[in-house]
Amino acid sequence: MKILGFDLAANYSSIAIQAGDEFNGFTQIHDVRARPAWEDLFAGIGFSTPDDFKDLDAISFAQGPGSYTALRNIATFLKPIAHLNKIPLIPISSLQAFALSAFDFMEDPHQKVHAAIDAQKGTCYFASYAFVDGIPQPITKEEVVDVSILPQKGADGYCIGNAWKDYSNAITHLSEVTSHAGSVCRLASLADLQSNTFLPSEANPVYLEPLTFRKINE
Repeated sequence: MKILGFDLAANYSSIAIQAGDEFNGFTQIHDVRARPAWEDLFAGIGFSTPDDFKDLDAISFAQGPGSYTALRNIATFLKPIAHLNKIPLIPISSLQAFALSAFDFMEDPHQKVHAAIDAQKGTCYFASYAFVDGIPQPITKEEVVDVSILPQKGADGYCIGNAWKDYSNAITHLSEVTSHAGSVCRLASLADLQSNTFLPSEANPVYLEPLTFRKINE
């Protein structure tokens, strides 16, 4: 299966292509409001012609939680491409993809992973995962929480994400773990394309607010 993946959920833009077990990826770090041009991202993996899309089995993207503007833009950009090329568009949880990126850094793969990403104003996007056959499975819901309660949430297992920076002395913080589109592709490759058509019109970003969980329909 050949999958093109994107992760633009925070202060980075990442693109990757997976063909079987082979990955080719490119990630650029930047201010959350300073996105690189699309052609620069595609050039990073040598993906540049309309015919390249015809060879794909699916397109995937990190649907959030994360920057609302970035998530809206990536969904708006990919929907017509997937529709015109009749390609499934597979949305992937940003936090689950981030958790998958942590697997190779964990000394004990049986431990939990607690992902916490800064959401500004003293809050963060949070979720916990346990690995089953190398794939992170959610054991809590995705939510927005106050960073002041993070120490009690990360008392066991590994902690990843920039929201843990003030508590790094009291937790096992895998600071070297970063988000990238390769994890988005990996999770998308597990999708059942036989029983789910993954229509582009239904691939919407997820935006979390305190005490609520709602999808922004494009």
